[in-house]
Amino acid sequence: MGKLKINGSDFFWKHADVLYASAGINPSGYDERVIPFIALKVLIDYGKVRFNFDYKNRFGLPLSEYKKVKRKTLRDTFLNIVRNIEKFSNFSKSMFQSQNLNNPNSNSTKEENVIKYFVQTFNFDRHIKELTQDYLLTAILDIYNGINFKDVPKEQFKDLYESAISRMRKGKTKGFNGTFMGQHFTQSATVRLICEVAHSRMKKKNKLAIYDPACGVGMMLIESYFFFKERGVKDIEVYGQEIDQRVWLMAKIFMEALDIPNKIARGNTLTRPAFINGLNGEDSFDFIITNPPFGIDWKHEKDLILKNMQDEENSFFFVIRDEDGKPVLPPQSDGQFLFMLHIIKLMLNEKKKGKESFAGIISSSSLPYTSGKAEDTIRKQIFKLGIVDTILLQPPNMFTNTSMQTCIWFLDTKKMDRKRKHKLTLIRADNPELFSKHPQPLDEMKNTYSDEDIKNILKLIKSRRKSVLHQKKIISVMNGEEAISRVSLSSEIPLKEEEIENIDLYNLYLDLMEKFSCLCPSSVKKTPYRKQSENGKIF
Repeated sequence: MGKLKINGSDFFWKHADVLYASAGINPSGYDERVIPFIALKVLIDYGKVRFNFDYKNRFGLPLSEYKKVKRKTLRDTFLNIVRNIEKFSNFSKSMFQSQNLNNPNSNSTKEENVIKYFVQTFNFDRHIKELTQDYLLTAILDIYNGINFKDVPKEQFKDLYESAISRMRKGKTKGFNGTFMGQHFTQSATVRLICEVAHSRMKKKNKLAIYDPACGVGMMLIESYFFFKERGVKDIEVYGQEIDQRVWLMAKIFMEALDIPNKIARGNTLTRPAFINGLNGEDSFDFIITNPPFGIDWKHEKDLILKNMQDEENSFFFVIRDEDGKPVLPPQSDGQFLFMLHIIKLMLNEKKKGKESFAGIISSSSLPYTSGKAEDTIRKQIFKLGIVDTILLQPPNMFTNTSMQTCIWFLDTKKMDRKRKHKLTLIRADNPELFSKHPQPLDEMKNTYSDEDIKNILKLIKSRRKSVLHQKKIISVMNGEEAISRVSLSSEIPLKEEEIENIDLYNLYLDLMEKFSCLCPSSVKKTPYRKQSENGKIF
């Protein structure tokens, strides 16, 4: 069989046809039904379970084992096999064993094989029982029998997941296509850019611990792992934490399939971080890479977080206090700064032990300059600390589910000890000379970084040249004894006039209104249709 080409219309839409035409499933629920089949097929194709989807040949089981699981109908037999997936697994012991330390929401103190929660986690019983006749199940199994996910190059592995849930990204139900939309879609070029910058600071390391505190299904970790493997780092372990059980289990499955040594914790990183005391009480992370959720309300965790910040020494966060000595909390409508303060605390903990670390954090494009007393105070202290090395503004249309721009914050504890600790490098990677059109655009994702783009951006970051017209500027974050409270990359580094004129203002406006309506639906009135001229002006 040749290499599997994933374009979003292969297995997903065939599976969806069965769900809609034969079983009457609403399109908004397709993805949550497709995902567990993807997970099972990945485990099958990578030899991690001893059964398969070949229902004509006892699902690949020996006759003696098949007799034990066989039920009256094919559907019930298949469901019984999956219910007993732990008995049919070939997992390496270390991969799927989970201790309480790495599973902060678990009440168990014993090691357990977490794959046994497959049926419960994915509501698999309900989804299979919806297929009221055996022929509906066999139609779905035949779709997956025709493909082999092991044929997918590892650099395209995330497409198994992304191509499925991006199809229904505008669904109205909660689940993979709603509540968790956005955390899954960091394109490979962005991950590679962050890794290239990190690698330039950590070239001599033969051992590497990588961490993502909001890891989703682990794709940034997986791509980072292979990036550093290809550059000769022999000993790599990946660590992550994910709040949603379904997404967490998918991360474990993908890691197991690719034989990546990992510890992926389940739980809320902001209230129960699994790795606040390091990996084993001593060592911690060399490289942190993450794209934490934007605009997520954390008001229900406010009391816990505030109480935790009172004990500054043992807090989960880098605690910033106001003039009255009270902890400064970012707006409850957005937890981005909380993730950043958590990451900085981890990095400072290790610096106290003499260990340096590096981080690449994706944020909204407005995080460096949003108005507000709390945000200003937080930025002042972060800039004054001297840990922020670079802030890079990405081009629009870098994600499948939104056209909005984002920033990448590069943090480096080594910089804190240098004369230039209060120098901040700003990069306008949305300059057309620093990004390219995506060769395989998908939904909103129309732009990317070519290898040449990444080399050029890396040169800009590494260079001590103070400015490059329309691309780079190095500024001081100190104004006398006081640190600056905001930085606007678009003001500091204006683009050429023709580049500004080419911005699609109307679509930008609609995108911003859509995002705002998700946060404050009662505050947004319907906008009447307005025409747009070819040069982007609205009238």
